[in-house]
Amino acid sequence: HLHLLGSGKACSDDIGLYAKSTYERAVAESCIHWLYEAGASGKWDRLILEGVRNDCVAMQELLRSLRNAFEASLFEQIDQPCLIATLKPTLKEYLDSIESSSQRKLLRKIVREEVDAPDTKARIATTLQEAHQDLLHVSDLHRARWVSKGEAGCTASVGFSDFLDRACAKLLEDQQWFSIIIQMKGQLAAGAIGAISANRLSIYMTGMEPTLADHRPGLVMNLCAMDHAMKLGLKYYDLMRGDEVYKSRLGAQRVSQFNWSVAAPRWMPQLKNRLHQSKILLKQWLKPKLASAIDTSV
Repeated sequence: HLHLLGSGKACSDDIGLYAKSTYERAVAESCIHWLYEAGASGKWDRLILEGVRNDCVAMQELLRSLRNAFEASLFEQIDQPCLIATLKPTLKEYLDSIESSSQRKLLRKIVREEVDAPDTKARIATTLQEAHQDLLHVSDLHRARWVSKGEAGCTASVGFSDFLDRACAKLLEDQQWFSIIIQMKGQLAAGAIGAISANRLSIYMTGMEPTLADHRPGLVMNLCAMDHAMKLGLKYYDLMRGDEVYKSRLGAQRVSQFNWSVAAPRWMPQLKNRLHQSKILLKQWLKPKLASAIDTSV
């Protein structure tokens, strides 16, 4: 199987085809030419594209070319959405723009009682040393949350930790790195790492201290990060893949993502891909029926 580099169970965001502006179609068609020849000669059986965004021009060109070359074996499945907030000039204006009155009240209360509290401190990394410290802090907080659920989490992987170190160094070199640490009640409460690019702040990984949950450290951290993004004049706050409740509470809107599965132009891979599609469709058909049957029996 062929997968996009970086795809996986967790922390896989904005994966796709990278090409210079105006060259997207030419790059996509070159990729398809290689894929078709390599697939026909047995070098791959199934191509799996995960988390494809509708707003990625290069990936849309790749999918257009895929439809033309592999139409009979192309299978689309809805993936987890991304949630993106469209920012305003100031945090106050942004909160005023949130449609849900209950969400507006909640966020205003958090700003008043937690963000503006004397013992709440927000620090944005401005040096290499601070960036590396933040990376360690956020990784520890993120890992602790997974451990509390009985799982190791992605940061337990040596390979993933190495990837974070290299990504941090590259983003710092390109002046795109973003990290924030929140102190509350005299201790580390929450943090996030991400990147600033193309008029948006993208939040890649977050973590919070569970013992401070009553003070909403995660929402405090996001509100401080959004305020920073607005002061920089950015237009979007990208919370990336996953539809966790807190993202909607922050006023972010859903952006669709899709998974694509393509079989190589040989009969055996195409048969296996058809069987895989049938299995997924059967599960989708059975799930609501089984849920309804359980509700009825209860």
